[in-house]
Amino acid sequence: MSKKTIVILTSVLSAILVISLIVSLTRPVAVDVKLSTPIAVRQNAPSASSSAQPVAATAPQTAAAPAQDEPDPVPAAPAQAQATQETAQQSDGAMSKEQIVELYNTAVNKVKKEAASLTRNYKHVSAPESQLELPSAIQGIGKTAIGTFVKGTDAPESWTSKEDMQIVFPVGNTDYSSHLTADMVETATCEDTGSAYKITIKLYDDKLTSPAKGEGYAGVFNTVTASTFSEINIPTVTFNRVDINGVGGSISCTVDKATQRVTEITFTETDILKLEVKVLISTLNVKLALATEENYAVTY
Repeated sequence: MSKKTIVILTSVLSAILVISLIVSLTRPVAVDVKLSTPIAVRQNAPSASSSAQPVAATAPQTAAAPAQDEPDPVPAAPAQAQATQETAQQSDGAMSKEQIVELYNTAVNKVKKEAASLTRNYKHVSAPESQLELPSAIQGIGKTAIGTFVKGTDAPESWTSKEDMQIVFPVGNTDYSSHLTADMVETATCEDTGSAYKITIKLYDDKLTSPAKGEGYAGVFNTVTASTFSEINIPTVTFNRVDINGVGGSISCTVDKATQRVTEITFTETDILKLEVKVLISTLNVKLALATEENYAVTY
């Protein structure tokens, strides 16, 4: 997590929560009986979409019922149909999803080790109102604070030191750039232009909630992580619970065929934050999304 993102989060939350504090002091509030429970920050908890499916109960068989010699035909599972489709693609000469992911990982993980310079051409950041949920008393000031502080930049910025590149380029503050796996990928295409590959990858929404760095979206993008909130210091404020879900992830990049190095890449993803925040004796539930798109050029 970059220092700039931490500053943004701190500024936004400070503006929202300070107003909340004023509201809590000027209006009667009910004490939440749950405040005595331990603080919980969920790490690596699977989302509802990835939870185990319930096993269907087997109907009891009466003594008179005839034994079943052969099971009824079972329809092909979606995964089997997908594998069949990928096999067909391979027979046509196109790369499979697994091959594209392997090519991408090999190429992007060379950036921090081999690049001579890294240029971020732009970084666009927004907070979609469709994902914004604030207590009614602070909706106006909350939207104003977000509009003021949540901003990206169109000014290019370059780095040449290995240390700076490790900090800036996804995954930030690591020596790698991707732990992407094929099961995270919804679609993947690779166009051979002659001298380069044009790769486009669309990810499923992350199956993990608040993943640790290196896992899920936090192993592919510069995401907000639950640990970020331990770096945010707002007096009288405690984060009882932090849930973060990555959605809408995609990657498009150019890979030089001769060297298998990334020369240009765009990362796009959205972090949805659901926070339970204690302000003095009040407990607030806040939902906020940070949508990010950043583009880099790499020279070797």
